[in-house]
Amino acid sequence: MKKINSISEFLEYTLRKNQFKCVKHEANCKVYINKAKEEYIEYSSKDKYYLGIANYKVAKDFSISFTNPSKIFKFGIVFDGTTSFKINDVEGHFTPSAYFTFEEGIKGIQKFSEGSHHHGMEITIFKDYLDEVCKRFNCPCVDNFHLKVNTPYPYLPKEVVIQLQKILSLHNNGLLNPMRLEANILDCLGIFFHEFMNNKEQKNKSISTPTIINIGNRKVSLSDKDIKAIEKAYEILTKRMNEPITILELSDMVYLNEQKLKAGFKAIYKLTIHQYTTSLRMSVAANLLTTTNLELSEIANYIGYYHTNNFIAAFKKFYKETPSKFRAKLNTDKAR
Repeated sequence: MKKINSISEFLEYTLRKNQFKCVKHEANCKVYINKAKEEYIEYSSKDKYYLGIANYKVAKDFSISFTNPSKIFKFGIVFDGTTSFKINDVEGHFTPSAYFTFEEGIKGIQKFSEGSHHHGMEITIFKDYLDEVCKRFNCPCVDNFHLKVNTPYPYLPKEVVIQLQKILSLHNNGLLNPMRLEANILDCLGIFFHEFMNNKEQKNKSISTPTIINIGNRKVSLSDKDIKAIEKAYEILTKRMNEPITILELSDMVYLNEQKLKAGFKAIYKLTIHQYTTSLRMSVAANLLTTTNLELSEIANYIGYYHTNNFIAAFKKFYKETPSKFRAKLNTDKAR
């Protein structure tokens, strides 16, 4: 098993194992192509930020043992693919979802399975640059928000999702220059800081897995078994994003009563079950709108809506505009 000690080493080894070669290197962008003509795109600014855009299938099984002493803030969207990992002795896996995390002194093992499809984008912000931004705009340091270190939070503010889609659209249209990328990254950070500062739960106490939840007027304790059941429910919802599952069905699948499942899920993941599945579906839909020419009916069917009108209504409620306007808005630069 290969041992890695930095982000750059991790990327270099992963690309080599998947048979990628750099075919283009200009300004802050590198383009990698493998034998299957799949792409990995890297945008970076030294000691500031790193953006990776991936869309490929893993060539063969391999594992990486890694340590990274750096302090970094990461956020992104996994559109497709599953990767198992073990971080600081805690096992888990990345699945289709939006997420953010603050890492420091991280170490663990990550496993890649042959044939699995890795499709997503991730932005890494280095701590020194984050502190510089905070100082420049007179914002509290990210440390003040008491984020639980080395813990992926499985959601993003929808405004951040929109910014990520804009970045992806600019890239697809060949218009993602260093200035526009950094402007979009700063927009994302501004949205995060606004959310952190205005969320009393995040502002006044650590975000961590609770042991006590409120169900009506009662305080109920979550056992380790309950938490595992809720985590299993999250896994099922993610894997079956395009399949309608009722709360009752999900409750039966994880052997946890409905009230505790709903309250526990919201306490742990900061979203209701409905909010999480909607957020995931809309993130995938937004990606398909900006990266493919699929008809709205095809996109609706892909994310589990039997009727296109229901999808359009849900998308408009989430993004405040119709899918057609969203697609046209993000592709305006291409028409120019």
